[in-house]
Amino acid sequence: MIRVFYFRFLKMGIGWMAVLAVLMISSAGCEPLRKKFVRKKKQERVSEVVPVLEPVDYPREVHSRDSLYRHHYALWKVWFKDLVVAMAEQDSDKRILHILDQLILELQSLQTLVGDARSHRLNDLIDQIRKIEASYQRPAALRNHLILKNQAVAIDRRFRDEFAYQKVREFLVAEPSED
Repeated sequence: MIRVFYFRFLKMGIGWMAVLAVLMISSAGCEPLRKKFVRKKKQERVSEVVPVLEPVDYPREVHSRDSLYRHHYALWKVWFKDLVVAMAEQDSDKRILHILDQLILELQSLQTLVGDARSHRLNDLIDQIRKIEASYQRPAALRNHLILKNQAVAIDRRFRDEFAYQKVREFLVAEPSED
């Protein structure tokens, strides 16, 4: 019995000694153990400043009135889709007010591109959007979401009918000449 206990203890002791030996060999090396695990300080990077002796003036990108109109018209459509989704999901008033502000900005951008003949019609649309905006300033219990959504859809329908590119092409402001 004592022999069995002695051999088991000896086997366990040999196992522990093997683990300790592996641990000591792995931690030993060229560097002391403390130096291996101490974080080194970051070295400051010294960069050479190369002065620009001759600045380069890049020419401004010139966009035609047609491309600008199409761009703002496309942005209007995207913002309006966001408005319809926000109204359907009854998003926060702050988000809906932001989208309405963006729609007004797009209409104002189009106003600069369209001549005076169509500019007053855009003013009417801006006023209608501001009325919707004013109703979102009131508490939610005092407004009818369905009526506001229908008003927004009517504004969009009128906008698309009157301000499609094919219908407005001849009313665009002439591009300034490069003299």
